Amino acid sequence: MRRMRRTVTSIAILSLCGSACGGDEPSTADTGSESTGGSSESTGGSPTTAPADTSGGETTAAATSGDTTGGSASSGSTGENLCGNGDLDEGEACDDANNEEGDACHADCTLAFEIAWEAIYNAEMSSNDVASDVVLDEDDNVYVLGSHRVANEASNVWLRQYMADGTEGWTFTFDGPDSLDDSGLAIARTPDGDFIITGYTESEPESTGEDILLMRVLSDGSGADWVEVIDGPGFGPNENDDVDQGHDVMVDADGNIIVTGEVRVGSLNWDAWVAQYSPDGDQVWEATFAGAAGRQDTGRDLHIDEDGTIHVLVRESLANNESQTVVLTYDSSGMADPADPTVLDMIGRDWQFRDDGSRLVSGSTADALDAALVAFDDAWTQDWMQVINDPAGGDDFGLGIAVATDGTIVQVGDSSHPPQGLNAFVAAFATDGTPIWSDRYTDDDNDFDQSFRAVAVDSAGDVIAVGYGFRMGEQANAVVRKYHPL
Repeated sequence: MRRMRRTVTSIAILSLCGSACGGDEPSTADTGSESTGGSSESTGGSPTTAPADTSGGETTAAATSGDTTGGSASSGSTGENLCGNGDLDEGEACDDANNEEGDACHADCTLAFEIAWEAIYNAEMSSNDVASDVVLDEDDNVYVLGSHRVANEASNVWLRQYMADGTEGWTFTFDGPDSLDDSGLAIARTPDGDFIITGYTESEPESTGEDILLMRVLSDGSGADWVEVIDGPGFGPNENDDVDQGHDVMVDADGNIIVTGEVRVGSLNWDAWVAQYSPDGDQVWEATFAGAAGRQDTGRDLHIDEDGTIHVLVRESLANNESQTVVLTYDSSGMADPADPTVLDMIGRDWQFRDDGSRLVSGSTADALDAALVAFDDAWTQDWMQVINDPAGGDDFGLGIAVATDGTIVQVGDSSHPPQGLNAFVAAFATDGTPIWSDRYTDDDNDFDQSFRAVAVDSAGDVIAVGYGFRMGEQANAVVRKYHPL
């Protein structure tokens, strides 16, 4: 077994007023009121005030109906520099009481970003509606995958197109044969523009429970070309415990599909699972990984090299109820690298491989459960780490990660922020890990959870973050937010 050699060269701490949990689905919250019906709501344009400061303090912001970038740093009649005093002085677009970079207000009191548009989706049941993943096409149109609640059908897979300007396009939904819970967790595009979705579909408990769902959706959203359901060999001890799920999917240059997740193999035991399917949905090979503790091992994320080598990010459960992250490698025929696994000193959730061979992993620190962004070289030696720790305390999780064409790294996730519950965060970093800007997403009118689950960056460098946010009487709503860095 290979173990990563840890050589930390620098550690920087960001204090974010963010939050959210590390699970795959939001918990159902009692919001204290009821709402029936719902609709998709999308708003465009810039916010009328500057975004909230993410450095832990309050932001005093100017209206942005005019010049959103503000002026140069302000100075008083005596020539003193007033930027950073916490007051909105002449010439300032924002003032967050500090002169630090990495938050929503630059050190010269100009705004770090504006909200290009935002879409909030509340389905008819006003229940758990979640955006789990996002992918873009060549025209920067946005495709958001998740699930929504439907009367008499529980949760359905939900895939919606948004134009680059935020205009709502088509919507595709999928309800399994038993009209129980179905959810899309990850999405990829094929070379000809179709979509491959994985997640899970639920059958009656006496049948197979939750099974891995793999499906190909036509490029115009008009229907599914094929649907595959994969049931693991094991059963759980309780009626609803037979759970198999797909967590990530990729498509290689030839259109072959690689998918990873977890399959139930015993009463308290799951194996990480990875498989290849043809473009027509026929299984070519499959492989599993069983950790030594025989507990819940889960394939979280994938990467495919140009030569077809497949890398799998796996969360392995240990005997002490803790977990570690391991990296598995397979060749294009499904043969595992006998030297695996490589063990990472963190809890990994998502990753990106850069052109220079280095790797970026989003997750949390293994000890304190603070959100972490870690850069490794091609031998999995740690180069640098950025940690996001909400000063209010609680667990913080880095979830999705994306890299822009100019090398800018964008991480999203959530952090616990008592008494508000969970706040979502988005943070941008330079190629060497230097913080550029960040934001938290929350509803200051309630103490419910908000989370960004995935992120993409378009050709202009704009950031599309997706997730969910709880609202009074509506449970969780799917959230899509497009940031334009300034």
